[in-house]
Amino acid sequence: MKVRSGNFCFSVVPVVAAFVVCACATNPQPLPAPAQPAGGEQPTNEAPAVAADNRPQTGETCVSFLQRLSPAVACEAIDDGTCTCKITDDMPTVAAGTPPGADGPPAPQTPPAGNAKLATLQFGNTPPNTLVVCSGDPCPEKAPVLVSAGYPGIPVTGDEVAVRLEFRAPGHTSQALDYTLKPGVNQIDVVLQPVNAQPATNSATLRYSGAPTGTTVECMSGPCPDQQVHPVTEEFPAIPMSGDRETVLLRFRAPGYRTAMGRYELRRGPNLIPIELDPVKVD
Repeated sequence: MKVRSGNFCFSVVPVVAAFVVCACATNPQPLPAPAQPAGGEQPTNEAPAVAADNRPQTGETCVSFLQRLSPAVACEAIDDGTCTCKITDDMPTVAAGTPPGADGPPAPQTPPAGNAKLATLQFGNTPPNTLVVCSGDPCPEKAPVLVSAGYPGIPVTGDEVAVRLEFRAPGHTSQALDYTLKPGVNQIDVVLQPVNAQPATNSATLRYSGAPTGTTVECMSGPCPDQQVHPVTEEFPAIPMSGDRETVLLRFRAPGYRTAMGRYELRRGPNLIPIELDPVKVD
């Protein structure tokens, strides 16, 4: 391809990772006069003039002219009428990729201000299109968020932070529970029951979340199936239900943690029991 500009005629030849430009001195050729419209009318459009900076200056060499037009090339004279140029490392490049949020990984989260750390939420199996709503001052987003999209990190200014999470899913009853979150990954297990689902038996079953290693549970009052100690890793005996809801008192113990007790309102079918035990501090 040949390009004419002023007193130089350039031949541009692309090569791998570089290009070569040859310039030869030549006499400028006059451009043909524009055709005049019939009837002596003045032309309405004119070709744009070439900027003065894009033309060779008087006494300017091939090398000086090309490097002035493109600072990202390095040129070297071969003879009086020819020079070669190649791309330098200063040539800007644009990396191809997927912009954040467009079928790719989410954009990195902005670090919290001050000494706060982030508590991230990792959700267990949930029905399709489950939404989570966070309530409390630390919540960075209080509008419903799709569980599958992931909830933003929650700032933790001390050792832990308390929030209330509500889960909603089409065709399922909603569920709201209080959680104590710590910096790092927090496993959040959710059990949502289908609307109008009929339990197979008139009983309630227990599932747990947040239990330290070695945690045991025992039923202290209410319609307890027994008053024995059961590891949380094993299935707790079904709790008989005389109505739609029953309240039980459960006690949890784990090595290195303080004993905790809590009252829980149970429904027919599976019930998720969050376990929060405080570690024993050794002076």
